[in-house]
Amino acid sequence: MEEEEGRQSLPLNIDMVGQVVHGSDGDTNRSSLDEILETVDVMIGGNGDEFATPVSILNGPFQAALLSLLVLMSIGANACVINNIRHNCIKLRSTHFILIQHLCMADLIGASLILPAPLVTSFRGRWEGGSNLCHLSSVVNVSLWLQHVFMFLMLKIDRVLAATLPIGRYPICTPRTSQWLVLLAWLLALAIGAGVTSAAGARFEPSLLLCAPGLPQEFGITLISLYCSAFASMVVGYVVLIIVVGRKKSKNKAEQQSEEEVTEEPHHEHDSPGSSNSKSSSTQQQQSGANLRSAATSLIVTASHLLLYLPALLLLGLQGTVVNPVAAALCALIVYSEFLIHPMVLLSTSRRMRQEVLRTLKRHSPCCC
Repeated sequence: MEEEEGRQSLPLNIDMVGQVVHGSDGDTNRSSLDEILETVDVMIGGNGDEFATPVSILNGPFQAALLSLLVLMSIGANACVINNIRHNCIKLRSTHFILIQHLCMADLIGASLILPAPLVTSFRGRWEGGSNLCHLSSVVNVSLWLQHVFMFLMLKIDRVLAATLPIGRYPICTPRTSQWLVLLAWLLALAIGAGVTSAAGARFEPSLLLCAPGLPQEFGITLISLYCSAFASMVVGYVVLIIVVGRKKSKNKAEQQSEEEVTEEPHHEHDSPGSSNSKSSSTQQQQSGANLRSAATSLIVTASHLLLYLPALLLLGLQGTVVNPVAAALCALIVYSEFLIHPMVLLSTSRRMRQEVLRTLKRHSPCCC
């Protein structure tokens, strides 16, 4: 009896499949086929490769070659700056150069650990690392990006304090204290990277060619809002700083002119106390002018640097969607170049550092201090 029922049910099932495929039974059969296909898709997505999403690649070999050049330049430039500071005893006693060294160290590690992933992915055309490697890569990416941001903020705060504090009050933190602050920043960045990835999981971003935490879209909107607010506050703060320094410069200039008019004596010009006061006022005016130029330059560099993070935030907020390959390639190139910008700015604006780098490349003896 069971064999007969099986024989009778087999043609019936074949007929049902034929009806579904040919659409003879209307919407009911189509909905049944859709449910079957959805079930198969879910089964494949759960047991197969969940990172097989198409990536935004304009030209795979060209992007791979460009990323290879970017990796080599980033590692070389950061290594040159670090080597220059490590072989200079005076710079090793400066909080400012200690922070520069650690920023370049974070960029060097980032260029070595983050950029190879999009390089290989752009060459292969898809992510082939699997879920475990993607989770580990997400932790590394978040931690190193946060450390880069932390060190950049610490360096900018140091520059603001140097421009506003009077002589003798700067620096607030000694080089040893700054070393401990850098260590705390590393621990905080690693804790945030591991915690966020463990809580939200990891997903492959086809536009950035990187693995990132699978955070909801609301978090991305909130992060972009906070980032824009912080950026606006930073710009306002720098503008206020420039105004304060400019007024101080104008006040010193006015005081110098009034002292010159009161104490102007032709026969005792070099011996009068007013002459020494005039010289001190002139020194203060020059210092205020230098602080004003430093604050304006720092504003331009900081604003342009922070604006480069917006493409990464926008691409992460797209929640894994594939954008135009040209736009994705440009945004990704801007994001990847973060590890190269700061050392290139240092080497391009400081002729003395370039000369020192050339000398230290020829001399490999350690600094004894």
